[in-house]
Amino acid sequence: MKKILIICFFVILGLYVVFQGRFIIFGPEISVELPKQGSYVDIGPITVSGRVKNISHLYLNDGQIYTNNEGYFEEKLIAEVGTNIIEITAKDRFGRVREKLVVVQAR
Repeated sequence: MKKILIICFFVILGLYVVFQGRFIIFGPEISVELPKQGSYVDIGPITVSGRVKNISHLYLNDGQIYTNNEGYFEEKLIAEVGTNIIEITAKDRFGRVREKLVVVQAR
């Protein structure tokens, strides 16, 4: 009986460690809310917003930006006539990098 309890304890402990370690396993996550991929925007200022998880650094077109406590970000960019490529790069504390490209058309 004692062996079964010890085995159960270590199985539960192992499952808990895997559950909590999922953030380390999956790395940075990027979700862009605005603008939508392939959308048409007006020339001039546009808002880029979204949410990130499991990051230590965040970049928008190679410039560092910041999030609030919940991981939301919001920045302004100038859209020029034609195709505009918005690059969002997130890094975690282990050096893993995830990039998201959003392509919009300005007219």
